Formats: sequence, structure tokens, C-alpha cells
Amino acid sequence: TKRLRTKFLLGHHDEALRLAEKVLSEANHNNDKYEAFRIKLDSLVGSGRLDEAVEEGCSISTLLGEPLSIQPNKLAVGREFMKTRKLLANKSDSQLLDRPMREHPTTSSLLRVWGALLIPAYAQKRTNLVGIVSMRTICRSMKYGCTSFVAVAFCVYGSMLAKMGNHDESYRFGKLAMAALRLFPSEELECRVVVSAQCMILHLREPLRGNLSDMKSYYMNGIKSGADLYTLSCGSAALKAGFHCGINLEELSCGMEEYLLDAARFNKLKASTVVTVEAYHLLITFLCGDEGLTDVIAKEEKLKKEAASRNDDTVTTVIATVQLFRLAFLSKSTEEGVSLVRFIEKEYSPQSQIHFLAHFVSFYQAFALYKHYHWAGGIFLRNEAKKFKKRLDILADGGCVNITVPRKIIEGEELVAQGKEMEATSVFIEAADLAVNAQLTHMAALAYERAGMTRKDMDDGRKEARQLINKAVELYNDWGALEKATRLESEHFVLLFPLRKSD
Repeated sequence: TKRLRTKFLLGHHDEALRLAEKVLSEANHNNDKYEAFRIKLDSLVGSGRLDEAVEEGCSISTLLGEPLSIQPNKLAVGREFMKTRKLLANKSDSQLLDRPMREHPTTSSLLRVWGALLIPAYAQKRTNLVGIVSMRTICRSMKYGCTSFVAVAFCVYGSMLAKMGNHDESYRFGKLAMAALRLFPSEELECRVVVSAQCMILHLREPLRGNLSDMKSYYMNGIKSGADLYTLSCGSAALKAGFHCGINLEELSCGMEEYLLDAARFNKLKASTVVTVEAYHLLITFLCGDEGLTDVIAKEEKLKKEAASRNDDTVTTVIATVQLFRLAFLSKSTEEGVSLVRFIEKEYSPQSQIHFLAHFVSFYQAFALYKHYHWAGGIFLRNEAKKFKKRLDILADGGCVNITVPRKIIEGEELVAQGKEMEATSVFIEAADLAVNAQLTHMAALAYERAGMTRKDMDDGRKEARQLINKAVELYNDWGALEKATRLESEHFVLLFPLRKSD
């Protein structure tokens, strides 16, 4: 088993798989067999054989006394959820965490196998299997004691509660996941727990920007300990969160380039999470002026075709969202924008879209979708816009601080649509002030831009509009969106640089 571990840690997955089979056939001790099972599963993941990894993980779980279906249905998930909820009912946080591990012949090995199984199951979007494995981990932890794996399970369970709209309980389990990680430290799992908890749960109550540096350090630790698909997924989520939190684009671009190099070294397959980072990176290269619009559009379409050839709807939807961001930055209303809105709406039900917005802290998603609804016109689309705003209201009213500024900007857009330009200008400026205080440079830039655009066509409004748009240009430059700043200046050159009377 020592040689087996060495081969696995060196990334020699084919050799590790051969040695694992040898250990399983010759080992006399169950502990050696359990270790071989786990390394075999991890090696299948490392070599990109995800289907085999899921099948093997379910088979090992069954051998250890916990039968698992490869494709459990929603009814099975519902039964597991009711069982877990009943078990957790009326238990305080200390009662859930203060459970020292008791000796049990298979529990420790089973939890490690389930922890490894979550990686290929998550990568293949087997959400029912991920949910069941996580809830069984919680139930077994309640019976035999907690280990670091319960932190991962709490994250998944909290995410499930968020999708159901139970944000208070979701936030509680996000905090429990972080507490469990402190009680049961694990370099192997810390990246999964911290980034998943912050990006999927804790931001419902806490400003996400303040936690980005922690996410980066934990991701780097995850890479050092041997990256897996889950670590790459967490890194992808952290980078996207950085974009939506207004991190400087040059800094973010460097981070994405390092991430893509990590992904190339550790993962033979082009995982969905990697492709989404490529899509965001394309948008950033355009905003920074490093790549022309024609080249960016061509590369976007290439990524889209690759995703379609693999039937990867998640990636296709993320790319569509990034394309919508680009149109919003260009301030263009096009048929392409309307079709992208409809495509995204079709992919996400109202409830899961709330979670989607929250997950990515998607300010530009919110603004671009809402704006395109109004630009497109028509009663149907405007009614849909109202429904969309209600979804944001649910998040904001529930205490999601990260959605406060976009909600205020959308309030301004509603006033513009109603012909109340003066009121709209005041609301946009209020949104900009909130964004500046929260260090959300990109949001402040857009809010000032919208205030200036609204004011410029009003009587005696040109001087104030000039000041507001100049602020927007300055903030876009600070963010690193040099192309956007240049376009804004060129589109409003006469307003920003009026000829003097002497000229």
C-alpha cells in the first residue's frame, strides 16, 4: 500500500490503478483494502474516467454495507431529506458538532469513499447522488461521531436548503460547515469547504468580497495537496465571485491564467468549471482592451460549440450569460440579447434562478437581464422583468447584502421606464455611493454611467451629466476596464469635451 500511495501522489494514475487491483486481491487486512478502494476511486477521477469512478464508488459503498444507486430518483432524495431533517430537528449547533468519532469497523472508510465519490458525482451533475451521499454522511456522523467530511456534507445540505428558499437554515449550516472544519482540520478538504460555503451559502448574509483572499489561500493549499476536480470547481467559483465583486481586472486575469495552467497540469479533461473560467477570461481580455471584439466573439462561439458537442448545458448557459454581460457593457439592445435572455430563463426555474443569482453574486446578470427585458419591449417581457425583480427582492429582503446595490440600480431603471428621470438620477447616485463604500468599483461605475445617461437629455442637465460620466470613466479605468472607459469617452466625446466659446 505504501508504493500504491506513492504512485497516486506522483500522479501516475494508471500505475496506481494496477497496484490497487493487486492490493485488493492479495491484502489480508481490511484497512489495506479500504485504502486501496479509496485510491482506486481517486485515480479514476484523476485520469478523467468519471463514469467508472461513480460506478466504482457506488459499488464500494455497497460492499461496505451502504447500498447506493448510481442514478437515484427525486423520490429517493426526498425520503433521505425527510430522514435527515427529522434526525437534525431541535438539535443545537454544539449537539451537532460535539460528537467524537467512535470506533466502528467501516464508518471511517465509508466516509472517505463517500468524500471521494462526491467529486465525480458533482462533476457529472449527478445532483441527486451528491445530495444522498451528503445526507447519509450527516446521518452516520450523528450516529458514530464527526470527522472533517461532515463539513463538506453540511455545505451540500445548506445549498439544498438555499434552493428550497430556506435561507436562514441554509446560512446556519454554512456556518456549521466552517465550524466543523475548525474542529476537524483537513488540508485535503479545506478548499472545498471554504469556497463552497462562501460562494453558495454565507454570502446570503455576509459581504462576499471580504472573504475572497481566504478563498484564494485555501485554493492554493488545495492545489499543493494535489488538485482534484472539486478543487478546480472551487477555484472557478472563487474567480467568478472575484469578477462580480469588482476585483481589479488585471489582477483577476493573472489569477485566471494561473488557474488554467493548474487545470492543464492536474486534469486531463476540460472540465465544465475550467471552460467557464475561459469564458470569463475572454470577457476580461475584451474589457481590458487586450483582445478585439471580433476575436472574442469567435472564441466565445468556439467554446459554445465545444460545450454543445458534449451536451454540457451548464457551460452553454454560463457562456450565454457572459455574452449577455458583454452586450450590457456595450450598452446595446439587440435580437441576440433577447434570445440570450430567453435561453437563460428557460434553463433556470424561478426558484433555482434565485439560487443561481445568489451563487454567482451576479450583479451584471441582474442588470443585463432586467435591462434587456425593457429594451426588448412588449408586455410579455416587461411582465417577466417584474417577476425577475421579485426574485431579487426575495434575496434582498432575506438579508442578502451582496444584492443591495444591484437592487437599487434596478429601482432606478424602473423609474426611467416610468419617465421619472430626476428621481431615477438620485437613485442611481445613491446606488453609486453605496457601491463606493462597499469597494464595488464596477457597480459604482455603472451606477454613475446610468445617472449620467439619464441626466444628459434633461433640461440644464448636461453639466451634471458630464461630471457623472467622467466619474464613471474614472472608475472603469480603476477597475481595469480600459476598453469600456475608452468607448464611453468616445460615445460622449462632445458632452465630455465641449468646445470653448473662444474656439
